[in-house]
Parts: sequence; C-alpha cells; structure tokens
Amino acid sequence: MGREARNREARKMREWRMEKREKDSRLARASLSRMTMVGEWRSEIFK
Repeated sequence: MGREARNREARKMREWRMEKREKDSRLARASLSRMTMVGEWRSEIFK
C-alpha cells in the first residue's frame, strides 16, 4: 500500500470518527434535554 492510500484511509477514518462523535454528542444532548423536560414535568405532578 502506498503512502497516499494509507493517508487517504486515515483521513477517511478520522472524518468518520468525527462524524460519529458529533452524532453521538447530538444524541446525548437530545436525550439529556428530554430527561430534564421529563424531570421538570414529573416534579410538577408530584408537588
């Protein structure tokens, strides 16, 4: 395998990893806001 091909593969992996991390953090943020909403809603009911 030439160095160019290796670099291309490495770049692809890096981009894929960054996209995955971005997606994961977006999902985490969404579920976090959903949990805080549910928590607030629950505290309203059980007052």
